Amino acid sequence: MANRIVFLTPKHLQKFIQDAESGTVYKNLATMGVHDEDGERQLSEPPATREELTSLLTKAFTALAKGAGNPLGIVALRIHAEGRPKHQIQIKSELEERSTMKSTWQCTNDTFFVTMQSLAAAKLQIQSLNLFNDTDMKLFAMASDQLNLIDWDRPDVAHVLAAVTSLNTNISTRVFVFKDRGEDWEEVGDTDWLERVTDWTAPQIRAEAENESNFTGLARLVQKCPRLQDFAYQALGIPLPGLPELKGFHFPNWKIMKYVSELPSLPKLNRLTLRFQLTKESIVLNLLRRTRPGGLFIGPMWLEPGKFKPIFEFCSSPESNMQKLEVRGPIYQMGPEERGQVHFQRQPYDEDAECCAHLKREGEGVRRPIHFHLDPQGFIEAGTSFCNLLLSDSEAFDSSQAHTF
Repeated sequence: MANRIVFLTPKHLQKFIQDAESGTVYKNLATMGVHDEDGERQLSEPPATREELTSLLTKAFTALAKGAGNPLGIVALRIHAEGRPKHQIQIKSELEERSTMKSTWQCTNDTFFVTMQSLAAAKLQIQSLNLFNDTDMKLFAMASDQLNLIDWDRPDVAHVLAAVTSLNTNISTRVFVFKDRGEDWEEVGDTDWLERVTDWTAPQIRAEAENESNFTGLARLVQKCPRLQDFAYQALGIPLPGLPELKGFHFPNWKIMKYVSELPSLPKLNRLTLRFQLTKESIVLNLLRRTRPGGLFIGPMWLEPGKFKPIFEFCSSPESNMQKLEVRGPIYQMGPEERGQVHFQRQPYDEDAECCAHLKREGEGVRRPIHFHLDPQGFIEAGTSFCNLLLSDSEAFDSSQAHTF
């Protein structure tokens, strides 16, 4: 059984169809959307429409569905950025060029739509779905409202997901502003700190930010995975337009996991991963109590409102049945009184206590009480730090740095 990278271009898809129809069996697939990153170079192939790509990919998937490779193992969605090979981009310009370009946003949406529609049309089941959740895909997150491009209640979609045991997601807040502008773009106001212009007014953005369709897509997807064992959710906060009327207003993306935690039924998980989230104590606790993950991996995280103490007390209790806990700092409490960055220590806090922003425990070590204190001096506001932390080399985190206090 082979692994295959499938570029979503007519030329590559025709070759994929030939190989699939010849009886080649694949274990894992990566469907790769092709994006002209700098907008100045001609793509290796002229772009095709969604309909054309879906038709071609469906033919290949239909051949696979009839063979010995049904269900597939992993299907990973990725973006291939042409135009800047091996070019190291500075953090600020990387955020400008990728997370806020309309063409990048569209490429991510198309890759998602084409892949899911083709799987459903071919009735090809999969065991693992990865939505842009790889180290080099952090900035190509799927916008939360775009998850509802797919009708998750369709029987053919439910069939595709019925065998899924692993779901890894990388979800951004809804995007209201882009750096590049199409011919029909109507400029409103001046450019913001990322040199972006929006055609939305502040009242429109405030109203649309509360639209429940922004938050329900992930929960609807999870609900269609009854055999789920491993679930990972990574969040990317795209800054709202820099309009004066939006100062202090934040997109309520904590609702995404609220909907997941309140699903009518949730499976018991082997592994739960929550990264780069602004969330609430009640949401995290509800999710932990209902899924009882054998392993929990969290952080960076901002908690508002609420405290980490009840969360850690549950993790270390016999009730949790947890066998592995890893906290990748920084994590923050954002309440008005107990506010600051969490630092773990070996014993109840005193001035000389050895402390660390990370924590790692396994086996019976998970049952020991978790001691920590809050450092108000180390606090970073979530509104500005989501993207900055995500763009830092957080994946270079070495678990050996984490204490086993």
